[in-house]
Amino acid sequence: MTIYDLHAHTTYSDGQASVEYLISRAAELGYRTGVSDHLFCDGNNTLADIGRYLDGVGGRGIPVGGEVNIGEEFRLPDSLAKKFDYFIASVHAVYPADGPLPFGRYFAMRCGFRKSWEGYDRSRAEEYLEIALRQVSDHLARYKTDILGHCCVMPFYDDLDYNSSVILNWEREIVSLCVKHGVAMEISGMWHEPYERLLRLAKSSGVKFSFGSDCHTIEGVCDLAYPLEMAERLGLSEDDLFIPRY
Repeated sequence: MTIYDLHAHTTYSDGQASVEYLISRAAELGYRTGVSDHLFCDGNNTLADIGRYLDGVGGRGIPVGGEVNIGEEFRLPDSLAKKFDYFIASVHAVYPADGPLPFGRYFAMRCGFRKSWEGYDRSRAEEYLEIALRQVSDHLARYKTDILGHCCVMPFYDDLDYNSSVILNWEREIVSLCVKHGVAMEISGMWHEPYERLLRLAKSSGVKFSFGSDCHTIEGVCDLAYPLEMAERLGLSEDDLFIPRY
């Protein structure tokens, strides 16, 4: 089975690794790599920035992707969009009517870069989970998306009872959206998610998968231990994987 790390960040956005290092590290491990820096944030803030990113990572014999923020407008002119081989879409914040709840400090805490974060109103956990689902549904209906990134990495998903009807229903809805729009579900090396239950549901429903280290540090480049463990448990073959054409 050909192993691709399709979720990798570089110095073009908020990663520590160069594109050259991604390629060399993947080759060292017997993998292949894509590059998928953030778009419209973290250094690639403008169309000019994205153009420089594409010029810098193109022509290297690897698939070129980008990670976009679900819940925000995402518009690329065709002249730039056609240069991408794949798009990852991820929830990095939810947007209730009374103001956004960004996940940046929560992500940093989960990665060990912070001891804590200010949290949120946990009485609204179910509401926020529903908002996240609506954001995903809207994004997949409106924008070309190939991979749904780290779909369970949200503070309220962590806080709600893993076996509750709310979580179980949400997981079924996420899988249904992936099926409806032909979107692959990412298995994340950085976050060790989704959990096996959701992955088995996705597999039984015909959803394809992608592997991603979501590397932001040098140490995280091509860390695919968790995706490969899940692939073995689920008995995945290359036919179960999304591999971009490039």
